[in-house]
Amino acid sequence: MDLERLANISLLYVEDEVMLRESMSALLQDVFFRVFSASDGREALEIFEREKIDVVISDIRMPVMDGLAMARALKKVDPDIPIVFLTAHSDATYLFESIRIGIDAYIEKPVNIDELFTNIEKVLLPIEQKKLLAHQHAFIDQLTGLKNRFALNQQFERDEHNLTIVIDIDNFKIINDLYGTDVGNFVLRKFAQFLGDTLGEMFDIFRVGSDDFVLLGYLAQDQHYYEDTVALLFGENSDLIFYHPELEIDIDVALTMGASSEVYRSLETADMALKHAKEYKENYAFYNKRYDYRKIYQQDLACTRRIKQAIKNDKVIPFFQPIVDPDERIVRYECLMRIEDDQSIHMPDEFLPIAKKTKQYLTLTRQMLEKCFFAAELYAREISINLSVQDMLSPDITRYIFERLQTLNMAEKIIFEILESESIENKEEVGRFISRVKALGARIAIDDFGTGYSNFSYLLQLKPAMIKIDGSLIRDIDRDEESRIIVETIVLFAKRLGIHTVAEFVHTEKVFEVCKEIGIDSFQGYYFSAPRTGFDHVPEASRSNSIEYGSA
Repeated sequence: MDLERLANISLLYVEDEVMLRESMSALLQDVFFRVFSASDGREALEIFEREKIDVVISDIRMPVMDGLAMARALKKVDPDIPIVFLTAHSDATYLFESIRIGIDAYIEKPVNIDELFTNIEKVLLPIEQKKLLAHQHAFIDQLTGLKNRFALNQQFERDEHNLTIVIDIDNFKIINDLYGTDVGNFVLRKFAQFLGDTLGEMFDIFRVGSDDFVLLGYLAQDQHYYEDTVALLFGENSDLIFYHPELEIDIDVALTMGASSEVYRSLETADMALKHAKEYKENYAFYNKRYDYRKIYQQDLACTRRIKQAIKNDKVIPFFQPIVDPDERIVRYECLMRIEDDQSIHMPDEFLPIAKKTKQYLTLTRQMLEKCFFAAELYAREISINLSVQDMLSPDITRYIFERLQTLNMAEKIIFEILESESIENKEEVGRFISRVKALGARIAIDDFGTGYSNFSYLLQLKPAMIKIDGSLIRDIDRDEESRIIVETIVLFAKRLGIHTVAEFVHTEKVFEVCKEIGIDSFQGYYFSAPRTGFDHVPEASRSNSIEYGSA
């Protein structure tokens, strides 16, 4: 019998006989951490509700509330509370009712102390095992069996490590999207097994995010040794292949790693190294002070304030770039977002990525839409408006668009430009939005078509009114034969489907002439006009004339 195991236990003892209660309580106090005593079941319930009790020892026959009634009430409060009955009566009725309630032990009086302590140890064992299991669950990742973020935080508090490595599976989202979450989980388990088999003796290994892993090393060496170790470990292992036996396929897993031997902010600096490696397309990077991203964070904070002020002061401004026909007559305008700050105009790539991170993006979209719809009504011109998948998935944004199209007398002059890549990734949601706006009279254009993966079969499903051929194909089309062949194929395909084509990034007369020769329907670019705050609202107007659009 191990009495030390009872030294942290709080016990509630219930007995109506005063002398027995006092003598037994004194004996129990020598063994247990805390001992509470009660003269009947009701008093015991009151103590139980206000104190943390680990085990209850009780007589059965007592005034006011007997042991059986008390046990029923205690089990309602805590079904797992261990209860031991002490009784001078071996009545079978009491025994059967005790079993039905879930009493853990039944000891006859007079009580043998060794027997009592042995039984208490036994009834506490499942509770201790459950606590141990809960502790393990709290610090172990259930999918991979590795330690989790809580365990990592605990290890950081000990401050014993001197090498931190952060690993990210670069293509995990693609694996999940392509094969499903079951295969994604298979990859995570296999990667965890790989880490354990190859590095388990050298590092503590943690899974801290969906596809993020951290390794802590305890090597008492200098910086150069750490750098050589990281290069040796990961220079050749940046890509892995796991065979899935059921699907009978090899799954390529691409990795990027960042490492740091900094004493302070080790995880933060390792993460900075990881970001540097990703930015420069490297397999791994060892932290260098020039990787410190705090300046970037400060710039992001300043940008967040700039966006907030632009929203507050009505400085979200639409710029309009004309789209012309082969005779250079303006047929429509693309509406482009800018924000103004102290007389400076900021381009979308300066603020939209930050806006999306800080939940300001949809507010920018709403203000932009309001001004674009106003301009379309005021000048009775065709306008194309860029929408992201985030816009199309927002109930507030889509509701506003549907309401405005219903009240607009010229919905047919509104064209929504959506990115092909985003629409493919969110087919169902985007499809519902497209069907609705088409039914309300607006049209759809696929923006940046022809870059990366272009899904012609999906284009057939969307049935857009137009496609805008990406500027990367148009920019050098006058001297790049490959670009010309690709564009000719796109144009031929579009014409057979009755889809209007637009060439983006037309910046020279030569490019314009080649695009006309190929048969593209309309054209956009700095050769005709830079984006401006107003319209050339007469088709034959000079490129230098414009009507200002008020933003205030």
